[in-house]
Amino acid sequence: MVHLNKEQIRAVRHKDGPLLVLAGPGSGKTAVLTEHIRFLIREQRIDPARIMALTFSKKAALSMQKRLKSNDSVTFGTFHSIFYNVLRRYNSKEISLISEKEQIRILSDIGRKLKNDEEIDRAWCFARLEEIGRYKNTGKMPSHIPEEEAEFEQILKEYGRRLENAGLIDFDDMIINCVLLFQKDREVLAKLQDRFLHILVDEFQDCNDPQYELLLLLSAKHHNLFLVGDDDQSIYGFRGANSGIVRQFTCDHPQAETVHLIRNYRCSPEVIDHADRLIRKNSLRIPKPKQLPSSFREHGTVEILEVKNAAEEAMLVAAKVRELLDGGLHPADIAILYRTKTVAAALEECLKKAEIPCGRKKEGFLETDIVKKIFAYLELSQYRFLRPYFYEILNHPERDLVRECIAKETVTKEETLAYYADDPGRQKTLAELFSDLERMHDLPPFAALHYIWKKIGFGKEYEDNTVLLKLSELSRNYRTVDAFLKGIRSEQENSGTTETESGIILQTIHASKGLEYDTVFVIGLQDGILPHKKAMDLEEREEERRLLYVAMTRAVNRLYLFARGNREIGKRISPFIDEIVQ
Repeated sequence: MVHLNKEQIRAVRHKDGPLLVLAGPGSGKTAVLTEHIRFLIREQRIDPARIMALTFSKKAALSMQKRLKSNDSVTFGTFHSIFYNVLRRYNSKEISLISEKEQIRILSDIGRKLKNDEEIDRAWCFARLEEIGRYKNTGKMPSHIPEEEAEFEQILKEYGRRLENAGLIDFDDMIINCVLLFQKDREVLAKLQDRFLHILVDEFQDCNDPQYELLLLLSAKHHNLFLVGDDDQSIYGFRGANSGIVRQFTCDHPQAETVHLIRNYRCSPEVIDHADRLIRKNSLRIPKPKQLPSSFREHGTVEILEVKNAAEEAMLVAAKVRELLDGGLHPADIAILYRTKTVAAALEECLKKAEIPCGRKKEGFLETDIVKKIFAYLELSQYRFLRPYFYEILNHPERDLVRECIAKETVTKEETLAYYADDPGRQKTLAELFSDLERMHDLPPFAALHYIWKKIGFGKEYEDNTVLLKLSELSRNYRTVDAFLKGIRSEQENSGTTETESGIILQTIHASKGLEYDTVFVIGLQDGILPHKKAMDLEEREEERRLLYVAMTRAVNRLYLFARGNREIGKRISPFIDEIVQ
């Protein structure tokens, strides 16, 4: 452990009982988590199967798992993936996860009926989904206006009824239903408490109340909670994360040890100084010592530039970026961060005119809608009659079938046809579908793909066959459909699920969490933008301050803050700027 500092070693060598590791930006929290698991296995002789490591992203879970290749028995995963599996194993009813597309379809239908056939757009549906998620995780109603609360209650009740009738749950239900399962079935809880002796959590500050309740229930027997997080980086209140969860833990576990990771291996001393001045203005936080820069970190640059409007800001940013690129800095080392995408509208046009390349993440090939549907057909052709695959293709092409005809996790032709016993037309449609799948069963992948495209068809929305051409070309290397599916998925996983075009990075601050760049521009620092105009109370205002703190601490060497405002037209510079320079 010579590569760890003394605070990290103290955390890594923790043995029993609850521990809170307060890990500031760039303090090496992932190393601490993985080294602690190694310590438990190698020195404490803990069975790897009795260790659970929880994260909030699949990427983080895979990263930790990769570092601990030899310990495959450790349970790694996100809260949702792990507890969804628990539900599917121990819940008395069969359940499946609803897709976003199906959520939108259900809410559109509910909205039209509620508003007498008024046209409902996707924005309305996404807003309702956010409100439903926030309510499930916090219990907070979306509005204090009685009429709007009554409407929301109607939407929530009908949305829940439809999911229950279809045997579906959403992401928030995974956690809530698991809490209910543990409270109801003490045998299941005791079994899992016995199995998991040590529970580790990454990004603990992002927990919501139901997730925290799960942790308390699971750890109640052994109390071995190893929690790594930083309340100063809690920025997901809009998703239901409880910004006070770290402080709550210290109250619930007064016997818990606390370790502060104060060495920052990412940021220059100047960036640390300015960010520290800002975050210390928050009152709802655990007091902690100021971070110290790494002894190897050279001095950097922090500049605050005042601009009157978005157009002036865009021109100045473009000029600065061009200067850095001409000086030899690689485009991918530069990030421009903002509160919301609309803030960067003028900037994107300006960068384009200046011929400055912008990197953008592309959707992973396997994640595209059309590939998901093609693969679902291929899976079904191999007689893997699972409900999620049928949901994916049921009405592609349009068959006018309802999801309720797929009643169980494993689907049978007989039960599906029985649902439409009084509807010969739809029975015929279903029989043709099963017949198509039968014909595809023994076809080689190349022929199966063309059968899907030519015989089954996808409708006008999938007329472009570029994806089919790519899949067809890849399929020539495989003899069977099973080998093709396995080979393509393995190839995509090894190469990463997303592709990125080369260029400077334009990102929301929320999307930049966990990342770092040599040079960071934070734009749109105007009152009403950051802090946002809807941040009215103390808790919301402090989350906005944490958001800027996260943005600032993405920078390694250079940080440029663009203070936007024009008093003549009532636009004021963000009050956070004064806090930073004081």
